[in-house]
Amino acid sequence: MLILDWQVRRLGLVLFSPFQVLPMWLRPVFVLFLLIGAPSVGRAQSSATKPVADSLVAVVERFFRAMAQRDTATLRSLTEPEGHAFALLWRQDSVEVSVATHREMLAPIAKARERWRERMWNPTVLHHGPLAVVWAPYDFHLDRKFSHCGVDTFTLIRRTEGWRIADVAFTMEPEGCKPSPLGPLR
Repeated sequence: MLILDWQVRRLGLVLFSPFQVLPMWLRPVFVLFLLIGAPSVGRAQSSATKPVADSLVAVVERFFRAMAQRDTATLRSLTEPEGHAFALLWRQDSVEVSVATHREMLAPIAKARERWRERMWNPTVLHHGPLAVVWAPYDFHLDRKFSHCGVDTFTLIRRTEGWRIADVAFTMEPEGCKPSPLGPLR
């Protein structure tokens, strides 16, 4: 657990915790709101046509490839600079929430010494005009070693130049991960 904590901080994601400003009684409600929203997304899976869904998933896959290659120019082109990444480090009975802007995330990605590899499967895509959501389970590896699993949620907006990632929220679950249907990392 301590290693994962260090990894989250090393990635530059522990910059602000909304829990610090929420009253104690409201914190579990906030976490419950974040966790309950995910299952409702799956019921509307058919809201995006296959070509649109494929193009949205392709944006997320390009994001993963750029992250693995430390390609900050591509990451910058795929994300809204003032968008946010919310990391929810989920341990047995607690959740630690960290947030950073996309702009703040670029430096730690560029400086990372480890090789990153994130894989998602069975994405659920919701789409309405210029707004879309891609939700999918994933696994994450550092230097080809399993680090954690979780669920990614990408909110995308359509700009003149195409789809861009506005916000990302993801759980980081270091324990209790089921084997990936993609098999072992190759």
